[in-house]
Amino acid sequence: SFITIGKMLGIFSILLSLLASFIYVFNKGKYKNLQSSFLIIAFLSIPVTIFHAVNGMDTGLHMLLITLVSIFFLESVDQKKYLNYFFITTLFSVLVRYDSILFTAPLFLFLFYKHEKNRSQFITNSLIYLIGPGILYFVWKFYYFGNIFPNSFFVKTSETLISENGLKYLIKN
Repeated sequence: SFITIGKMLGIFSILLSLLASFIYVFNKGKYKNLQSSFLIIAFLSIPVTIFHAVNGMDTGLHMLLITLVSIFFLESVDQKKYLNYFFITTLFSVLVRYDSILFTAPLFLFLFYKHEKNRSQFITNSLIYLIGPGILYFVWKFYYFGNIFPNSFFVKTSETLISENGLKYLIKN
């Protein structure tokens, strides 16, 4: 069922986030064992994230994308070869959860400032991999749904937060 698939994807995303972070810290860190151990403890001590991942919410996928955005950001500070990966993961992160723009926009602006010698290439690649596809997606979403906000936004901001069907679903699952 879709619920089971959602739960499995949430768990898989959390584990993949942990693995990607662990590998990155282990390869780049000065105190590899200590940093890697701290990272595992930090990930596992966030019960809300694990709860949402097990219950099939988008938190696990969002956490994976933010982890990848962070890794590609750190790699892009001094090297431009990871910039396109940063743009792509930023795009997906924002499409999964719009509020991730609060995290990714400052990183984008920092890299824009940092890569001032290659500014035209930075702008071109950000238009190709981030801004252009993002605009196309939002235009399509507005055309198809009549709004750019996801359905979950309307559920969260509706006047009646708990509906009879929603309560039955919550009790059943």
